[in-house]
Parts: sequence; C-alpha cells; structure tokens
Amino acid sequence: MSSNLVQFVPFSSAVEAPFWHTLSTRKIDLYKLDDAPQNILGYYSVGYSLRSQHATEANITMPARLYLGTGAFDTNTTLPPFTYPSPGAIKNTNTIEEFKTLDKTALFKGTAEQIWQDIISGAAVKDPYLLTRFILVTFADLKKYKYYYWFGFPALLTEPPWIIVNNEVKGVDEVWDSTEKIVGFADPSSLPTNPGWPLRNLLALLKRHWNVNKIKVICYREIPSKKDISNSRILTVEIPDTTVIPAVGWEKNLLGKLGPRTVDLAHMMDPINEGHDISIPMPGHPITSESQVKADVEKLIQLIESHDVIFLLMDSRESRWLPTLLGASMRKLVINAALGFDTYVVMRHGVKDDSECQTTGSSDKAMPPVKQLGCYFCNDVVAPTDSLKDRTLDQQCTVTRPGLSAIASAYAVELMVSVLHHEKGPAAPADTNAEPTSYSDFSSSSPLGIIPHQMRGFLTHFNNMIVVGQAYERCTACSEAVLNEYKTNGFEFLKRAFNSPACLEEVTGLTKLHQESEVADDFDWDEEDTEL
Repeated sequence: MSSNLVQFVPFSSAVEAPFWHTLSTRKIDLYKLDDAPQNILGYYSVGYSLRSQHATEANITMPARLYLGTGAFDTNTTLPPFTYPSPGAIKNTNTIEEFKTLDKTALFKGTAEQIWQDIISGAAVKDPYLLTRFILVTFADLKKYKYYYWFGFPALLTEPPWIIVNNEVKGVDEVWDSTEKIVGFADPSSLPTNPGWPLRNLLALLKRHWNVNKIKVICYREIPSKKDISNSRILTVEIPDTTVIPAVGWEKNLLGKLGPRTVDLAHMMDPINEGHDISIPMPGHPITSESQVKADVEKLIQLIESHDVIFLLMDSRESRWLPTLLGASMRKLVINAALGFDTYVVMRHGVKDDSECQTTGSSDKAMPPVKQLGCYFCNDVVAPTDSLKDRTLDQQCTVTRPGLSAIASAYAVELMVSVLHHEKGPAAPADTNAEPTSYSDFSSSSPLGIIPHQMRGFLTHFNNMIVVGQAYERCTACSEAVLNEYKTNGFEFLKRAFNSPACLEEVTGLTKLHQESEVADDFDWDEEDTEL
C-alpha cells in the first residue's frame, strides 16, 4: 500500500463584465459611502477535460472556475444550468488606500469561522453549499472604470493532513457495488488525481459530524449537456484524528503571487471611450483647417471600413452626405433615421446586386435584375448645402415628439436584423406587403418577415407607410459619376464638394438638367398651338 497527501485544486475567479457594471450602479445609487459587506452569490460547474483532436497531444483540462455573473447581487437568482451555488460577501472600499490597508486577514478569518460554525451547528449538513463560502474585497475607481479585487476562498487546514490511500484512481463504474462508505461532491477540478477545493471543507464536515476516518469519495465530473461522466474519479481518503487550524485560500494574481488583481473596463463602460470625437465635413460648410478636415475624413473612412453596419443619426441633411458616399463606395449596409417634429423616415441605402439575375420564392424561374435601391439623397435634384443657417430649432428637426426618436431607432435596428437574415444581405430587394393577415403571408425570403426599403412614420395618425425608391442616376451621393470621381481624385474631390456644393451638381449632370428645365420654362407657345 502507498499513500499520498491530498492535493486540492484551488478555485480561480472568473468575473463577468456585467458584474462590475452592476457594482458601479449599486455603489452610486445604493451603497454610496456604506462599505459594509454585502451578500453576493457565485457559482461553479463540475470539471471536465476535452479530448484533443490530435492523438499525440494531451487532453485539454478546464480550470476550476468560480463565476460572478449578472445576477450575483440577487441571492435568489436562477443560476445557469449545470452549475452549483457558492455564497459569498463583497466588501467594497471607498478609496484605493483603504483597499490597500484593509485588514484582509480579519475578513478572511471571519469567513472561515462562519464555515466552521456551519459545520458545528449542522447547517452545512442541511446546505452543503455553505462550505464554499468566499470573500471578495474590491475598490471601484468609477472615474477610470478600473476595478481592484481580491478573492478569498477559505479552506480549513487540519493537522495531520488528509491522505489518499493506495494513491489509486478508479472509475465511477467500479464503485456502485461497494459496501464501503461513499460520499460524492460536484468537483470543479478536471485533473485526474487532484480533487477540487470544495472537498477540503467537506472532509472537515465528515470528520466533525460523523467522525469518519476513511471514506470513498466520488469526484463527480460531467461534460455539460452530454451526460458524459467519464472524467469522474473515485478517491479513497483517510481522515485521521485532526485538529483544525487557520484556513488558507487567498487567490494568487496573474504573476502567481499572493496579491490583488485589476480589470480595466474603460473601453466598455467609459462614455468617452465608447465613441470617437470627430467632426464630419459637410457640403456647403467651407473648410477652415484643411489638415483637421483631412484627419477627420481619414478617421471616418477607417471607422466605416472596420464596421459592417453604419447608422446615420445626424441632425442635418448635409452631415449624412460623406458617410453615404463612403458607405456606397465600400458597399456597406447603411441605415438612415431622420426625424421631423412628428414624422420620421427610416431607410436602408441600396447596395448593387452583382448577380446577373434574381429568383424569388421557391421558383427556379429567372427574373430580370432588380434596379438598385436608392439612398437618402436619391430623391434630390439639388446638392446638399447648409441647412442650418438662419433656422430655428424646430426647423432643424431638433425638437420632436417625445417617443419619436425611440420608435425610429427601434425600427432602424429591426431593419438591420431583417436585412442581415436575408440571403442577399444588404443587396436584398425591397418588400412592399406591409399588412399581412397572417405570418404565412410574408412573401420575403427573410425568416423575420418583410424587408422594406423605407418606412415613413406619422405620429399624427400613428401610422407607417412603406415606400420603395430606386437609385437616381444623378444622385449626388451614390451615383456612379460621384463614386468614380471620388475613386479618381479622393480628398481633392471631397474638398471641392465641401467648399462648393455646386461641383456635385456639375459632376452628376444636375447643372445641365437645371439649365434644360429653365429653357423649357422660358419656351414661348404660339397662340395657334394652344387653341382647341
């Protein structure tokens, strides 16, 4: 016979980003300067290892994680499937200095004493999850959205320590016919010979409450949702007469040393870092600093290139011109939402379909190519110019009905989702059947229903109108003439358009069209030609 000391796999913390967001909100709105410990609820899952796809490589062992999720502050929350609760407490300090100088030993000792008292009183027999109590000390720097934290997972020490008899690991299928005493626990460890942290306090409970000296332990492990328990293990553990001494269990940092960890969520939570502060150059607004305008244009090009969908939610018509041109040039999905006082328009800009023909429904019959849908500027016969000069706020569409922006924004997002579910994506043709009597009436090939081109809403009548508009060959934003000019001359072309919108009318042929219209208006009709 041989024996080894039982070596336990400690917990490793895994804190989800929404936990820090909730902590920030509660700190500001609820706790304020109150730094008393607050109850929280973590959870863990059983350990397992994944088989490598390469026969020459070892299996991949998953770490023993203790998670804090979105519902950690609600101790009655429903946990994710295949997980087990772990009650804890969080002490959030008010300053970084307090976090550093706090008597963490006293906090840790207090948590360990709670575990021991639960063992003595028998509370842990009724609720074994009390054996996995933990303590979390934090400081939330809400100016920089940086969080300092240190987990303690108290595990009772004994003298002499527990040992594994025979140092033999058996499979679960070999133990069911045994007449020996058996205890099982959800084991977060995935190592073959090392049980997880919760067993440590469970053995203390077995010794104190039932005076167990030797027992078979089922380290239950299951691959989630696959009913595969082949990773489970059986250990025969000897529990000598012991004396409980102070607990251990402070988590090590990323350097493997005892110390706190930090997480910087400024990129996710800081309003300054969730966006880019740039000015969008506009036709009719002459350039005052060419270097600054060029930098803004380059930044906007970079942003549009690196994203799949562009929402245009500006306050003026002309501010939408450059993103519209860039979106058309890069064949991006551009969705526009524009507001009036009690009206709105939500539309997607057309993207040319490169396929030679299109089919509809389940029929294999080829249909003629559908003309490209129009953009925000395709109904215009003049170039965009300064629409803000000498206009009041309501004329600038800055004053709207209270629910208008929320309605238009929601439609814009839903339109995006519907387009992305279509097999042609941004090039999807427009649907017009806006009032189906049942879900089966949807003629669109999108699983979510119809995909309109434009929705024009009227809060005066609480009504929407579905509109389809085709691309205009003389459009000042998406026509081939404009796109070719931009492709050829780049920023020099943009600079001319910013300084003088008339150049857009010249490039697209609108200037000639206006001249021809004026000639037609000035035509003198002969009296005889007008007689009936």
